[in-house]
Amino acid sequence: GRDPSEEGCEVELKPGGGKQVVTEENKLEYVALMSEHYLCGDVRKEIGAFLRGFHELIPEHMLRMCGVSEKDLGLMITGIPTIDMKDWRDHTDVETDLEDPILPVDYWWAAVESLDHENRAKVLQFATGLSHLPAGGFRRLQPRFRLAIESHLDEEKLPTSHTCFNMVVLPPYTSIEACRKKLLIAVTEGAGGYELR
Repeated sequence: GRDPSEEGCEVELKPGGGKQVVTEENKLEYVALMSEHYLCGDVRKEIGAFLRGFHELIPEHMLRMCGVSEKDLGLMITGIPTIDMKDWRDHTDVETDLEDPILPVDYWWAAVESLDHENRAKVLQFATGLSHLPAGGFRRLQPRFRLAIESHLDEEKLPTSHTCFNMVVLPPYTSIEACRKKLLIAVTEGAGGYELR
């Protein structure tokens, strides 16, 4: 494919890619390859050198063995933010189909407030994808943080997040402890993993 930023220069996004036509069947692969090229194309060598140096200090197998996720690594590098709970509450929109959402909303806030700073930071990252808030705190978060409580969800389900929308979706938990327990599972065990290559 052609990179518009490189006038007159064709870049092969994958071996043999220059001879391929983008079709309905392969368009997602093309978008992924083009995105990767835009983000990493000019600095691929530098990223590779950084990762080689990083893995000399902390071998990749050690990260896996210790269960260090990309979120954990981000918090280790940038530090754990202090989260102002009043600021968070004041700049949150609640969406629900419940007739009386007061208790489930209160359970959410009580559960988050009961966490230590590290786990609150993990909740922030789970909800927004950010390890730190923008300058100005939650009022500067775009879009605003949204807490959605959906009555059709079973209480046994874990919270889910939509980081592009700064949104957490919860079942209507019936206690602080149930909400806290499921939230901790979601932000620790359910956080997923990644590989540095």
